[in-house]
Amino acid sequence: MIRFNICIIGILVATTVSATTSHAAIENLDEMEIRKARRATNTYYSGASATNNFVRQSESLSYIDTRTGHEVWVLSSTPNKSNIYYKDIPPANPWSADGARLGFFSNRPVSAFNRIFGSILDGDKASAFIVRSDGSYLRVAEGSSNRAFGSLGMTYFYWNPASPDTYYTSGEKYNGLSLEPGSLYKNTVTDTSISHSKLLQVRENPTDVFAMKKVISPDGKYLLPYAGNFPNLNYYPVQVFPETDAQLLDSDGWNEQRGQTNEWAGGDPFACKHDIYFPSPNFFVLLFSYDCNNVSPVFYKYNLTGTATDGGPKFIDVETTYANFDDFEVEPLWTASSTHVPWKVEPAKNKHWWGHPGFDRWGRIVIFNDGNGYWEDDYLIEWGGPVAWDYKNRVMVATNNDYPKVLAKQGGSYVDWNAWSDYFAYSNIAATGSNDDRWILTGEYDKTHDNGNDWKYIAYHYQNQNNSTAYQWTSNARPAQSPDGTKISYAITFLTDQANTGDLAYAVAYYPHPPEITNASSSGGVVTVRFDWQLNTASPRGYTSRGWPDETANNPPPPRETKSFRLWRSPDGNT
Repeated sequence: MIRFNICIIGILVATTVSATTSHAAIENLDEMEIRKARRATNTYYSGASATNNFVRQSESLSYIDTRTGHEVWVLSSTPNKSNIYYKDIPPANPWSADGARLGFFSNRPVSAFNRIFGSILDGDKASAFIVRSDGSYLRVAEGSSNRAFGSLGMTYFYWNPASPDTYYTSGEKYNGLSLEPGSLYKNTVTDTSISHSKLLQVRENPTDVFAMKKVISPDGKYLLPYAGNFPNLNYYPVQVFPETDAQLLDSDGWNEQRGQTNEWAGGDPFACKHDIYFPSPNFFVLLFSYDCNNVSPVFYKYNLTGTATDGGPKFIDVETTYANFDDFEVEPLWTASSTHVPWKVEPAKNKHWWGHPGFDRWGRIVIFNDGNGYWEDDYLIEWGGPVAWDYKNRVMVATNNDYPKVLAKQGGSYVDWNAWSDYFAYSNIAATGSNDDRWILTGEYDKTHDNGNDWKYIAYHYQNQNNSTAYQWTSNARPAQSPDGTKISYAITFLTDQANTGDLAYAVAYYPHPPEITNASSSGGVVTVRFDWQLNTASPRGYTSRGWPDETANNPPPPRETKSFRLWRSPDGNT
């Protein structure tokens, strides 16, 4: 493990190193900037073998961001290679349920198996890897039921958010495996091994597409496999947790086309279904657009099953039905088309687009980047920045009595809200060919920049391009929160020398809370202490005061990332 003390580096730079780069060095790591050209030709440790369980030498680097004071951990060091957490924006999460491990994909060479199949990632085939969040036990997922990026749909790690060290994949019949491609498998992870077991069969000997949408429900119970031949793809929702209750909820599956037509922009089976999210234990959200060239998108809530003849959720194609949120089986949450509905946000010069949204774990609020801005009488009041929309109550969350207001006056790119927290993660846009400063931030969902938002810059970094003249897809930051939101993972490329190559990093947003000690009493010389993570107090020891899964009926969710803590006893209350 390589550690740099920033203060020492700063002294070294001032006394012995003269900067030769054309731009100011970020994080004061001038020495690392100078190493970039050498690093492109270096080799990295690849001595993993069966004798050491394919565990590699730690590649981590830890430093303090000098402008924010936050810890940053870089977990991989792979010159000229790409490492990514996930294929696209982050409905699925790279973090395990306790924040102790991350899953990712790397196109570095592996010796654990003969990789003969997998989607191309930047000129090579990428394998699945796992690493602890302290950088230790970096290893290829040799024992996994699916080993390669893109192999039968594995473009995400489906960590169970309720069960640490558990993730799911479909079965793989390539790369040294001969499993059932139409079945789902549970993978159990330790520091040195991964074992898999079959949970259930979804399709018998599929000859068509079988993969999983990039979502798992926040209670860890449901996955959303899909199968068929495009454009006739059917959903096969399954329950995977607890393992004893694993079952296929609809053996025949149902098509995502639920009869949406007319003002609800439905219809064409060749339509653009851009993305999908699973914000609630009870339903998922589908971004549906009937015309990809002239986008008129609608975000729909879909129940997993329903009363339609095919077993799927039933849609009622009457616009006035959706004046309020009534928890229908299929229900529009937002539209940027010309549809005139009572809850459309106005005034607007242009229709609002939910850009790279992040949904909360309660299934109520979405944070999105509104690229169209808010206008009154042809005057642009505010542009860009994250906006919080309560789609169940059809209202903006944070208005400051002066709607419209964005949460922060910052144009952005990606939002992630996978944490059980009042804070979401956010990254900005990077221009093609730019080495300008980029940043990772957090913000509160219910406060604007004018009414006390606890908006924090967490880390600055060179986001993506390394002087390339073309857009570099795998180098986008794509932030992802750990379960409590204490850490935010992202792609980092300022230490690399090649376009479209990046390593994995996370920044510490805030440190975990200790449990709340609510009582200490003595009887017969024995002290009894109660520790409570979930007290419904004004200042709960978790990261939100909202109950989960029901905001009003349940206690706030407990912290998930604290493994242990120390308790000191004082004999006199002072010493």
